[in-house]
Amino acid sequence: MQKLLKRTAQVQRQAARRQRITRSKNTSDTRKILNQQQKLYNQDRKAVFVGAREALREIWALGPLAPRRDVGDKADTYGSVPIRLAQSVEKMDAKWKKWGIREGDRVNIPTPAYMQTQGQKEPLKTIEAPLPLSSVRLVTPLHDPATDTFRDVI
Repeated sequence: MQKLLKRTAQVQRQAARRQRITRSKNTSDTRKILNQQQKLYNQDRKAVFVGAREALREIWALGPLAPRRDVGDKADTYGSVPIRLAQSVEKMDAKWKKWGIREGDRVNIPTPAYMQTQGQKEPLKTIEAPLPLSSVRLVTPLHDPATDTFRDVI
């Protein structure tokens, strides 16, 4: 009986150690991916700023002979930040866990006042853009005892 108890305890310790090693490996892999994403983000950001500085130097040096960047092919994007730089890299941080919003949850995003015009003829352009977590509202089904039904509450 002692051998059986000893063997059971040993198997449990081995399983716990194996699980601890797997968990630390997954954490380090995630950290490695996030560091790579942060490095690429910083490289893109640096390239944008270096290009902007060079353009300013060129404008200062050439004066009225400087090329016009606000017309032509790049007229739509002149003076704007690329969308990939507007989206920050996710960071493993405890503050994101306190919000309680997980993948698959139903959420509501209030429409800004400038988008609520009734007589708008032109279609809206949709783009992926960063959204502050404070503007996201979680939708939960609550039981209404008066009508004995569930209704969605923001």
